Amino acid sequence: MTRTKAKTLPKTIKPIKYSINLTPNLNNFSFSGEEIIELDILKDTNQICLNSVDLEIHECYIKYKNNYKINPINLKFDPSAELLFINFDLKIKPGKISLYIKFTGKILDKLRGFYKSEYTDTLGNIKNIASTQFEPTDARRAFPCWDEPIFKAKFKIKLVIPVELEAISNMPIEEIKHINSTNKSVTFTESPIMSTYLLAFIVGDLVSVQKKSQHGTMVRIWTTPDKKNQCEFALDVSLKLLDYFNEYFAIPYPLPKLDHIAIPDFAAGAMENWGAITYREIALLINPQDSSIVAKQRVASIISHEMAHMWFGDLVTMKWWNDLWLNESFASWMGDKAVNEIFPEWEIWTEFVSSDTNRGLALDGLANSHPIEQKVNNPSEIEELFDAISYSKGASIIRMLENYLGEDSFRSGLRDYIKNHSYANAETNDLWESLTLKSNKNVKAIMDSWIRQTGYPIIHTSFLRSKNNVEISLKQERFKYENILNSNDDDKTNWQVPIQIQTIENKLNIGAYDKNWEPIILRENSKYESINIPINSEEEWVKINPGQTGFYRVKYPNSEIPKLTSGIMNMQIPSIDRLGIQNDSYAFSKAGYTSASEFLSLAKSYKNENNPIVCKDLADNLASIDILIWDEDFYKKYQNFVKSIFNSAFNKLGWDSTQSESDHEKLLRSIILTQLGKYEDGKILNEASTRFENYFDKSHDLDSDIKGLVFNLSALNGNTSTYEKIWELHKISITSEEKLRLLIALGKFKQTDLLIKTLEKSISKDIRSQDAISVIASVTMNKHGRDLSWGFIKDNWKTLSKLYGGGGFGLMQLVSLTSIFSNTKMKNDVEKFFKDNPTPSANRTILQSIEKINLNSIWLNKNREDLKKFLNPSNNS
Repeated sequence: MTRTKAKTLPKTIKPIKYSINLTPNLNNFSFSGEEIIELDILKDTNQICLNSVDLEIHECYIKYKNNYKINPINLKFDPSAELLFINFDLKIKPGKISLYIKFTGKILDKLRGFYKSEYTDTLGNIKNIASTQFEPTDARRAFPCWDEPIFKAKFKIKLVIPVELEAISNMPIEEIKHINSTNKSVTFTESPIMSTYLLAFIVGDLVSVQKKSQHGTMVRIWTTPDKKNQCEFALDVSLKLLDYFNEYFAIPYPLPKLDHIAIPDFAAGAMENWGAITYREIALLINPQDSSIVAKQRVASIISHEMAHMWFGDLVTMKWWNDLWLNESFASWMGDKAVNEIFPEWEIWTEFVSSDTNRGLALDGLANSHPIEQKVNNPSEIEELFDAISYSKGASIIRMLENYLGEDSFRSGLRDYIKNHSYANAETNDLWESLTLKSNKNVKAIMDSWIRQTGYPIIHTSFLRSKNNVEISLKQERFKYENILNSNDDDKTNWQVPIQIQTIENKLNIGAYDKNWEPIILRENSKYESINIPINSEEEWVKINPGQTGFYRVKYPNSEIPKLTSGIMNMQIPSIDRLGIQNDSYAFSKAGYTSASEFLSLAKSYKNENNPIVCKDLADNLASIDILIWDEDFYKKYQNFVKSIFNSAFNKLGWDSTQSESDHEKLLRSIILTQLGKYEDGKILNEASTRFENYFDKSHDLDSDIKGLVFNLSALNGNTSTYEKIWELHKISITSEEKLRLLIALGKFKQTDLLIKTLEKSISKDIRSQDAISVIASVTMNKHGRDLSWGFIKDNWKTLSKLYGGGGFGLMQLVSLTSIFSNTKMKNDVEKFFKDNPTPSANRTILQSIEKINLNSIWLNKNREDLKKFLNPSNNS
């Protein structure tokens, strides 16, 4: 069922408190429940309207304080609007009443609402967990409710469960009563007022490790019994983060306990249920003997993101989903800020630019993007907001705003905002008011240009140099990938752009200031604005947007490129800026502002690069070109060109780590080996195969930081025997991290029959539905599997739609796989398929994919001869 007709609820009835008793049955996967909802009737009515989906109502009535009971004359459901109408034959007067509802429902495997998660224990027994995922609009699948963020209420939860199982909810356990020899009731203390989407309850055979924070909060990490030894890293990180957030917000964490729960099946990465955060196992658990640095970084980042929500999203909640970005953008930015404090050696802000800023820039350059603040009316539209605009662009402009206002003023404004709106709902303008008050700057005037319109600027520059000075002229226009179409689009969109400039001598604390010592804001796109910067020589490089704090791209004149290239090669330019320069250059080539060869010429200057995050970002951009030229006659030359960039680093690092190595060196080795193997360096592939065979035979172990690449490269270089060995390792592996590594490797083979086998496995019971899309994506990104994968998706759309059709990250990721095609025939095919198979929760993603296919085709046609000429060996000595 599509969810495009759901309606918002009237505001004339307000829930005050829910008392919910639930009895889940993990044998037949059903649940029964009853609830008493204390209501405040604000206006005469003979109808109570609330949300309810896939629930059967068995009894319903209202009661006044004097116990006067009134039964309804009828109940009516509107399934398409997800509403339950309770009708009475008399008017209900304003005041307090109680609504009683008795209901039943099914515990399904859809990874939303109240759902089941299956796993096999160490003895081979199949076990089940019942868990919840209510964001954005699925609490209504577990109990009838006012399922909108603004309807905050208190919750009192009681679960009746088998005696051998554990129950977890948002609040601590108040009482456990044994009903009989098989069942017990678990009652939780009453919650503060909160939105329905933040409620959670989990039932299963679970164990925990725990420790109290220095402020007395009990922190627990929960998992299935066989994974208890994988909880310590998360516990340690969580305790450190809690201390940091308590100090930063100056408001202590408001609940008595904080649980982190690993669920074997989980649709997203994690969910910020207040006091009971749920995660995929791979997003929370770390095997102390076998987890990679990347895994630890991922876990720390996700925990931090979710814990930031405990204040920003849970304590203070958006009024409606058009302000979703307030929740997610802030948690993305704040989460990374906190991790940077705990693990400064990880260079989190460089990673942030790669993973968030560049991701946001890439999506927001499309015509089919959307503003950060977007009007939405129904669940399908809400689901579409969970993308790189709400998360990554939003987080990036918050970082830009903090940099512009100053860290102290920004933190002071946030504290004011949270204090004023605790246990309530807020809108974007409420945040701007607090920040304006504490900074004395008109924040709304600046930020409206970033959140209320689509896109971002490209800053065109010209340089007039003298011996001790450079005059830089700046002008903005909207960056668009469709610029490559040579359209004469007279787009007048402009932004208020904070400008900063960096030179060799002044790397850390620089800015462009006016005569009143205020940071310069570039406001108009119709004229150049000039800035004078002192320099020591005419050859000194000058970098605009240092630290990549601004959400924009900078286009330098050709005369400046050699100076920047020199700063890249000799590592004078900081790593975060080296990353930004090449990413802008790549985007300019994709959008037709420059040629492909200009980006590749710049890429050659990164042969000495020793920062893994910069290398990874460059490698991703080179891979995006790689995908488009798989079928071209110069493809082998391109492979050799890319290998020439990464060979130098391999010669320094080799295959094996040393005890004195830093995390960065270990990460760099993994990236370099991956790239050389990906581009089919024979020696690298053969060594990977040898190491895999030794690992399978148990004659040698594999370093955790190169395991994934050894599996992938062995598959690329492998045969049917290799395939069976990888599958065997997957079956016996006890960690989610290892299982996912092996599953992804199954998509790297060259043989058609093996790739078909992998695709078939992806929707079988052998692979969890949460992992299926990663497996399909692995095949799709393989030049031998791209067309096979698209055919498989079309042939199995009914099954895939049943699994993911409700919307969310999974559906959008699945749909977006089509964006790698690069010809009109495939564009038409994708367009026709989704016209014949409407997918409302991914409409925008479909349009974006079709736009990308068209842009890919045009880019390749325009750059084919340029690439041929550039890749001539004489040009790349």
